[in-house]
Amino acid sequence: PPSGPAASAPQTTRAMQVLAPNLAERLLRARSAPLPNNWQRAMAQLVPFPLPGATDAAFAATFLIGDTLGPGLDDDGSSLFFIAVPQAQTGYVPAHAEYNEYASTGKVAPRVIDYLDWDRDGQPELLLEVYGTSDAWFAAVGQVNGAWRAIFQDRCARPAAPSAPAADSA
Repeated sequence: PPSGPAASAPQTTRAMQVLAPNLAERLLRARSAPLPNNWQRAMAQLVPFPLPGATDAAFAATFLIGDTLGPGLDDDGSSLFFIAVPQAQTGYVPAHAEYNEYASTGKVAPRVIDYLDWDRDGQPELLLEVYGTSDAWFAAVGQVNGAWRAIFQDRCARPAAPSAPAADSA
């Protein structure tokens, strides 16, 4: 059988798929938030990414309740986006979490597009596309002084409606 990092990647991903709903449940309960009826369906995205100095990959996950990962629908439902990092002896621990109850925030459903080291500090930053009911915008999450947090967000204003042409007075 294959061995080494390539062989353990599918096992690591499977472990993340099992652990992510457990972490999400703890994070939602801590916020007195509603829980999904089906955890696997609620897990809209799970993205492993390398973490320098760690043997195992970290991961980002998006869980949605009453929503889909894309623009549209309405301001009903909620989203939970979190980053989990490996920790010796305990498995994975949440390092960053964002919960949005759409009734108060409007739709905010983040999706990881990619990870890269933008500022060349040796740590990855995550580029997110965030979906609203009628628009989408970009955000980024990265480490600042060892703590994960939002480091960028650009929600462009909607273009003004075109004005009606002036009536011809001739």
